[in-house]
Amino acid sequence: LLHFINFSMILYLILVYALVILQNFTPQAELYRMRLNGFYMILFFVLLLYINSASKERMEREIRAQKDSQLQALSDYSHHVEALYNELRSFRHDYINVLTSLRLGLAQQDLDAIQQIYDSVLKDSAKYLNDDKFDLAKLSRLEDNAVKSVLSAKLLEAQNKGISISVEIEDAIHDFKIELLDFIRILSILLDNAIEGSLTSLRPRIAIALIQDEDVLVLIVENSTGQEKLLTDPLFEPGYSSKGEGRGIGLANVRRILEKYPKSQIRTRSANFLFSQTIRFCI
Repeated sequence: LLHFINFSMILYLILVYALVILQNFTPQAELYRMRLNGFYMILFFVLLLYINSASKERMEREIRAQKDSQLQALSDYSHHVEALYNELRSFRHDYINVLTSLRLGLAQQDLDAIQQIYDSVLKDSAKYLNDDKFDLAKLSRLEDNAVKSVLSAKLLEAQNKGISISVEIEDAIHDFKIELLDFIRILSILLDNAIEGSLTSLRPRIAIALIQDEDVLVLIVENSTGQEKLLTDPLFEPGYSSKGEGRGIGLANVRRILEKYPKSQIRTRSANFLFSQTIRFCI
């Protein structure tokens, strides 16, 4: 379409220029020029309607795709929570049987039986319950489905890539202090970078925390790195990345988004094979 428009404009200019020259030789040249102008006005009006319709259709497709992606992420999250529920229910059933055996051992003062139960089951219970797969259940404290779907999709992606995750969301969060779309863009960029960065380390790990205060929302994203310490200042330059050219645009966009919110602050830190970014979102 763009090539057709360019060709039409060039042809129009050539024809107009030719008709201007012919005006000195034939009186009908002016009539032809007026007809040419009328034809091109109709043509460009039709093209404008077509472009408007095509843009609207494309936007609707993108919106539908985003909704489908969001619904899929929420569906994956729901299935994950359902699987955790079934696993905990099974664990509860087994735990009741263990406690029954423990009660009988205590009643009979059978120390060997008690020691065996502790060594085989109880000693590993805390480790089981502290498994990072249960951290995704904390996303229920996010009261916005769009944020929940993005965060769950990224964390499930990280888990599928063998990355250990940790989530801290102590309170219900409904106010993200900035425009929701801007918050989601920032969150997506930081998590994409965290996933990419952690995979360079021997033990990939990502930790995310959301801390709600009256006037401030604090977002912390931390990941393991393959280098003990990264240079942080150049990371926000467009196109810069420690992993190659063209990968630093995301962090430059984060800074550009935050410029809309002068009270918000970002702090970047790298040390001891860990890279963390802390953003304070303020109204």
